[in-house]
Amino acid sequence: AYPRELNDSMQKIQDTIPTHPTVASQRLALSALKHAGPAWVAKQVRDLADCREPMWRAVARTGTVKTSGAFYFFGALPPAWRCAEHETAALEVLAREFRVLVTPGTAFGFPGYFRVSYGSLPDRECAAAAKRLGEGLDYLASTTPHLDE
Repeated sequence: AYPRELNDSMQKIQDTIPTHPTVASQRLALSALKHAGPAWVAKQVRDLADCREPMWRAVARTGTVKTSGAFYFFGALPPAWRCAEHETAALEVLAREFRVLVTPGTAFGFPGYFRVSYGSLPDRECAAAAKRLGEGLDYLASTTPHLDE
């Protein structure tokens, strides 16, 4: 969440952040395969399931698709909030009231949606974060946006 007047600048910054693995990340992945072996890599992927399932339960109601290989979900904000002008306010509610940070869909060309990543979320925090996200989405679904302007 950030002040609305920074929206254009934040979107510009988001455009310059790499969304695909950098060369260094790809080399690190190859090294992990070579030195730690496929079994270690498979364990890392399996460990994501411990966080993936609670996060899926939190966002499934948004109409998102459950992919098989990603470490994030795209979800739709509740209908009353599903537009660019209300998206920032919705994400501010999630951040301030429910302590969950998600990326605005506008950053990916999908206003009114959000992306929640769980790939780097520590297991000990995942269930609680997923619960707060679900509660936040329920809250948004039960309210209507009101802009302070």
